[in-house]
Amino acid sequence: MKLPAFLLSLSSALTVLASESPFNWTSCPGKDEVNWKCGRLPVPLDYSNSTFDKKIDIAISVYKAQVLPSLGTIHFNFGGPGAPGKAILLEIAEYMSFLTGGRYDILGFDPRGVGESSPIVCYKSALHHAYVSAQSAILTAPFASGSTTSLAAKDILPFLGTTYIARDMDAIRKALGDQVLNYYGFSYGTTLGTVYANMFPKNVGRLIIDGVMNVIGYMTGPLFEMNDDMADLEALVGTCMAKTTTS
Repeated sequence: MKLPAFLLSLSSALTVLASESPFNWTSCPGKDEVNWKCGRLPVPLDYSNSTFDKKIDIAISVYKAQVLPSLGTIHFNFGGPGAPGKAILLEIAEYMSFLTGGRYDILGFDPRGVGESSPIVCYKSALHHAYVSAQSAILTAPFASGSTTSLAAKDILPFLGTTYIARDMDAIRKALGDQVLNYYGFSYGTTLGTVYANMFPKNVGRLIIDGVMNVIGYMTGPLFEMNDDMADLEALVGTCMAKTTTS
């Protein structure tokens, strides 16, 4: 069936706009093109060196606002650190849109070094992984396989971290043409949101941090602390019982 001329013109115009976008928007796997779009934004690998022109692509998925006019975009980070935001959003975007009133485009992205954003690969192959795992099993040093990071990954590793990801988020905001960045972060995402707000205070719109991490502890201490949760619970209950008994 031959399409009307105006529809062909509209299709051509949308194709041109998509090709001119810095995100090079395409369809998302298994998703309709009415509500979804996926893309990649090239950002500087090293923001501190303007003469270093190497780029890294940040993979992005967007679920469009269901209530118009749209109020803008909400950037989501689902924690980790290292959670692949693009893939997670493809699974739960409808719920997150409902949770935020359906008035915003919902955006998920893979932080640099994760998912589809130049992921860090520590093993050359599945066989190499099995070989290193077998070696590590007989070694006493923890995390003995850390030295197996590939050469390609070692080129990227110096430029990974929360401040780099915060700058990537601001680059996404600029490329979208948004005046402010709206943000919803879970777990480690609360640290990322706090760091972004401190680095770019004038660019912050609405910001939610859910399941707050201790930013100072994250930046200066061990990533995870092994605690005896049962002992903590027993101490709490014991304290409560003691106060109930004496009151």
